Amino acid sequence: MKNRFQRTGVAAGTAGTSDRRLSQSREILVNQTVCLIYVFLFAYTGYSKLMDIAPFIKGIGRVPILGSHAAMIGWGIPALELLLALGMVLPSRKLRHNSLKASVALMGAFTAYLLLMIAFVREKLCHCGGVIGSMGWEQHLAFNIVILMLGMWAIRKNN
Repeated sequence: MKNRFQRTGVAAGTAGTSDRRLSQSREILVNQTVCLIYVFLFAYTGYSKLMDIAPFIKGIGRVPILGSHAAMIGWGIPALELLLALGMVLPSRKLRHNSLKASVALMGAFTAYLLLMIAFVREKLCHCGGVIGSMGWEQHLAFNIVILMLGMWAIRKNN
């Protein structure tokens, strides 16, 4: 008696291969979606900061450790966000991967800043662009942690 693979003309063992391919395709799709989330997030916040640069720089100037470098940081962060977003959409796989790694590191720095602000500072200073800046502190922290974890997952799957 023929097994079900022989009856359908599918060679034994190829069903497992197609399942693996489907799983890999899903993983690639999720990975690319995570990268697009970072692209959208950094393009949006970078652009928002540049469109309202004076208050952004002034806000950074009020942070004790960063204040003396407010202009450099104020222009540098949105420029870096936009460059990283661009790096994740260019065709070079290596550039996309390195841009994702740098984006996750930057998100980690932003998340650490939020944690420090929540834990130690009475007057909390958030300089995030657009809608993200209007989140409450706990919402903002939860959002950053989720985005950070997604990015770390994507990097791990890319290696």
